[in-house]
Amino acid sequence: AFYHASHHPGGLRYVRVCHRVDASPLLGLSSGWLSATLLEAWDRDAACSRCAKGDAEALYLRVRFDGSFQDPLAGRADSLEMRVHAGLVRSTVGNAESLPPLPPPMVLSVLVVRWWDYWSNTTWSDYSVTSDGLHRDLVDGRCSLFPSLAGEFEMYTAFVKH
Repeated sequence: AFYHASHHPGGLRYVRVCHRVDASPLLGLSSGWLSATLLEAWDRDAACSRCAKGDAEALYLRVRFDGSFQDPLAGRADSLEMRVHAGLVRSTVGNAESLPPLPPPMVLSVLVVRWWDYWSNTTWSDYSVTSDGLHRDLVDGRCSLFPSLAGEFEMYTAFVKH
């Protein structure tokens, strides 16, 4: 499934890390394809029918991303449960026939360097690099990375503290 840190239900910015270390910068994958477990049965036809009746959430699947994750403020997690759009979930086993088998090729890799305390500046700003709003606009805003290239880019984030 395609992991996108900005979609964490609690507003946290967990990155997938290879090693558990308390060091600065904290570096990890903040958007990209990761192995995940589907946590509930999903039927494409039923979901499309529900969506046609106005239930936009019908097209989202609950998944668990396993592995080491770390957020500069919240600490570590051994896994993360999130809702992911069905178009960004791929099947590796035969029991999910309604899901495509392979992700699309990557067309862009991005390295983001940002301030570790992303909640300290909660105002929106187009010039303050410590503002989480600036980052959200660049990554999730209209015509930005996620809306334009969801599933076709990977992003690594370095949270710098010192």
